[in-house]
Amino acid sequence: MNNFKNSIILTAASAVLLAFCFFPLPLLYKIIVPYLIFIPMFYIFKKRNSLKKFFTIGFVFGSVMFAILLYWMFILKIEDVNPWLIRLGAFLLVMFIGIQYGIGFLIFGWIKKKYNVVWPFIAVFPLIEFWRGLGPSFGFQWGIIPLTQSYFPYVIQYADLIGVYGITTVIIAVNYLLFKYISTKKIKYTIYLIVIIITVVVYGMFSLHNYKGYKSIKIGIVQPNVAPYIKHRADFINERFERLENMSKELADSEVNMIVWPETASPVYLNYRKDLLRRIQNFVDSINIPILTGTPIVDFEHKGPVKYYNGAMLLLPRDSVEIYRKILPVPFVERMPYADKFSFMKKIDLGEGDYSVGQEYTVFSADNIKFSVIICFESMFEILSREFTKRGAEFLVNITEDAWFGKTSFSYMHNSFLPIRAIENRRTIVRCANTGISGRIDQWGRMHDKTSIFTKSILSVKIDLLNEKSIYTKAGYYFPELLLLILLLYMIYPFFRRLYENKKH
Repeated sequence: MNNFKNSIILTAASAVLLAFCFFPLPLLYKIIVPYLIFIPMFYIFKKRNSLKKFFTIGFVFGSVMFAILLYWMFILKIEDVNPWLIRLGAFLLVMFIGIQYGIGFLIFGWIKKKYNVVWPFIAVFPLIEFWRGLGPSFGFQWGIIPLTQSYFPYVIQYADLIGVYGITTVIIAVNYLLFKYISTKKIKYTIYLIVIIITVVVYGMFSLHNYKGYKSIKIGIVQPNVAPYIKHRADFINERFERLENMSKELADSEVNMIVWPETASPVYLNYRKDLLRRIQNFVDSINIPILTGTPIVDFEHKGPVKYYNGAMLLLPRDSVEIYRKILPVPFVERMPYADKFSFMKKIDLGEGDYSVGQEYTVFSADNIKFSVIICFESMFEILSREFTKRGAEFLVNITEDAWFGKTSFSYMHNSFLPIRAIENRRTIVRCANTGISGRIDQWGRMHDKTSIFTKSILSVKIDLLNEKSIYTKAGYYFPELLLLILLLYMIYPFFRRLYENKKH
C-alpha cells in the first residue's frame, strides 16, 4: 500500500466496480458493493499525507468512474451535429468532474494531514456530491452514490428526513465502520454498524405503513415512440399529432383524469402556432380530458428580445391553457451557459439550442388537482422537486425525450433519479418518455407499470395524491450544512481549546 502506483490502480479498480453499480445489473451487486467499495480507499488515505497525491487519487476516482458512466455520450449521434464535437464535449466533462473530485479529495487530504484522522471523509464525500449539483449552468448530479440504491428503495426510505446526501453519508459511514473494525477488531464498531442497520430497516418498514394518499386519480400516459430524427420535419407534424390523438382516444375510454404526452410531443411552438393549438384544444374538448404536453415556447416582448423555452403546456377543456417554462435547461445542449450575461458567449456555436431560463415554479391545477412538471434533466436536481412540492404540488410529472441515446443504459440511469425524488418529498411521480421508460413511481420510490424502451405504449395508472410535506421538503438542504458545520467545528476546536488552556494558566 506504500507504493503510490498501487494506490492509483486500487483507486481505479474501485471506481470501475462502483460505476457498474449504476447499470442494470443484479440488485444484490448494486446494493452491497457501495457499502464495501470505499474500505480499501480508507487504507489508502491512512498511508498518505501528500496533498498532490490526494488530488491525484480524487481525480483518478472521478474521471475513471465517469468515463464509464458517460459512455453513452461518446457514441451519441445527433442530427446535424459533428459526432467528434460531442466526443470532445464528453471528454471535457469527464475531466471537469475528475477535477471536482480531485479538489474535494485535496481538501480532505489537508484535514487528514493536519489532524491525522480519516473519518472526516464521511462528511467530505457527500459535500463533493452536493457541490457538483450546485448552479444552474454547471450542476450535474449524474453518478451520485444513492442512485445505486434507487431500484431497491426499501433501504433509502430515510431520504424524506435527510435527503439524498444523507444517503451518501450513511453509505460512506458504513464503509468507515467496516474499515475500523477490520483494522482494530474493536467490537464497538460492530455495535455502531448494527445500530445503523436496525435504524434503516425499522424506519423503512415504518415508512411503508405511512404516507397514504388522501385521494386516488387515474393518469393516462402516451409513449408514442417517434424517432427524433423525423419528428421535427414539417411533413411529419400532422402524422405526429394524429398518432398522439389516436393513442389518447384509447385512454379516454379508461376514465382517466388527465393524459400526459412526452417532452417534445409537439415539435412546434404551440403558443405561436395557433392553428395547431386550436386543433389540440378541439381534441381536448371532444374527449373532455385535460392533456399535458411537452412543447417549445416562444415569448414575444414589446421591449426586449424574443425568448425561447423548452416547456410544457396544460390544455384544459373549454379553451384554458397553462404553461411551464423549463427552469434548468441542459447546458451546452439547450443553451450556452451565461450567454444571457456575456454577449461573446452567444457567438460560440456548438450546435446547442438557444433556450432561456424559466423563472416561475409553475404549479398546474386541473379539477382542483395540483401538480408540477420536471422536464428531462431537471429530475437530477432535488431543489426543483422540493420547491414544487413546497408550493403545493400533490404529485409530480416527469416528461422526457430519451430517444437520442439509443438502446444504451441511459434511460435506466436517467430514470433512477425519480425514486429518490419521490421518497424525499413523499410524492407520486408519473413519468412519460417518448421512447420509454414510462410508468409511475409511488411515494415510497417503487416503480410500477414500467414500459420497455423503444416501444409504442399507452398506460392508465392509478396514483395517490398527497398534501402532507416531509421533513426534507420543509427543511431542505440542512443536512449538507450540518456536515459542513461538523467539519468546521472539528477543525477550530483545537484552537479554542488551546486558547482556553492558555487563559486558564
